[in-house]
Amino acid sequence: MYELIHKCQSFLKDERGLSAVEYVVAGSLIIVLLVAGFTTLGTTVDGKLSFLNGKVE
Repeated sequence: MYELIHKCQSFLKDERGLSAVEYVVAGSLIIVLLVAGFTTLGTTVDGKLSFLNGKVE
């Protein structure tokens, strides 16, 4: 029983996995920013293409 408690305490004190969590958080933020940027860009391009389509017709 003592060995199990010791292993759990060692696992909780180990910070090696923390860097993986930081990479996941950073990657998630990058993805959110890219989605927001492409959404804004898509709306702008759609508006410009609609404007040009109206001028051509």
